[in-house]
Formats: sequence, structure tokens, C-alpha cells
Amino acid sequence: MDSQEKRYPPVQIAFDLFGEVARLAAIQELKIRLLANKTKVIQDSAYEFHVSETSKKIIDHFIRLGPLTAPNAELLSKSQTIRNKILHCEFAVAVKNIESLVGAAPGPSIHVIKVDPDASGEDLLKTIFAAQEAIATGRQGPQQDAAKMKDRDLGIFGGLLNIVQTGAIHQAIDIFKRSNNVLDDLMSVETTIQD
Repeated sequence: MDSQEKRYPPVQIAFDLFGEVARLAAIQELKIRLLANKTKVIQDSAYEFHVSETSKKIIDHFIRLGPLTAPNAELLSKSQTIRNKILHCEFAVAVKNIESLVGAAPGPSIHVIKVDPDASGEDLLKTIFAAQEAIATGRQGPQQDAAKMKDRDLGIFGGLLNIVQTGAIHQAIDIFKRSNNVLDDLMSVETTIQD
């Protein structure tokens, strides 16, 4: 942990949660490839360059055989998209996929204040206080709701903080845990090759 992270616990929290998403996504990719490698009719797909191609073949195969339900197939499919969007810092698209999968919007987003980098300290404080007052009274001020901003306008760090604030990153972690459990269940299906 560097000195910046020690001074700013929200930064460390955001990095830790992003790291947990990456850890679970890596485990998911390994499980997908292991399952494909163990399943004779799709064995060669374990080595596909894009794991999403392997995942599609697993979904098709196990849906056809019956042990994979439609909701779990959707979970596996969307978790791949969510994984890609979060790891590639396309947070707004990840949130839309999370919303469609869990059926609910995440919590309130952060408010962003765009400031002039050449502004004086006094002007910066005026802008901050105006935003605080506007938020408290429900009026429009210098702040913008991150949920209504594009990723490029919000910036990568702003997008990361926003998915932490809204709880979307926690929802993503839950999605990965659930999809990894589905993959564990599929590993035990009798139609797979026994070593």
C-alpha cells in the first residue's frame, strides 16, 4: 500500500473491491476453461482466445443437456460481459448489465464537481459550498449526478468511486460468486470426462 492509499481510505476500499472483482473473474475464467476441457464434446474450446467463446459453448451444451437452467445461463453469460466492462473500466455499461441481471438499480451515485484547474482556492471553496447547498436543498448547482454522465466525462477514478458508492461493485462480486457456484455445479455433471 502506498502513502496515498494510507491517507485516503476510500481509495483503498475502491482498489480492494476492484481487486476482488478481478480475483473472482480470474477464477471464473479458469473454471470455464477447466469445465470445457473436462467436457469431451467441447474440449477443444477450452483453448479459445476469448473465454466468452468458451463460455457460449458451455452454456449451449449444458442447456441442451438439461442441467443448466435459463436463469443460470443468463447469469453466466452476463457475468462475462460485466467482467469485461469492469476490468476495462467501462463502468456505466457494467452498471446497466448489473441492473438488468438483478432487476434493480444500484443506490445513489456520487456527485461530481468539474472545477477549473486554474481557479483560486477561494473560488474552489465557493464551488464546493454551492454544490453542498444545492444537494441539500435539491436544487441544481455546479454538481452533476455521476449516473447521468458518460464514463469519459466522469473519468476512470470517478467511475470507480461511483460503482463503489452505488453498491454496483458489491452486486458484481455477488454475481461472480453465484456464477462460480453454477460452474462448480456443472463440473459435477455425470456427462463429463472422468479423469
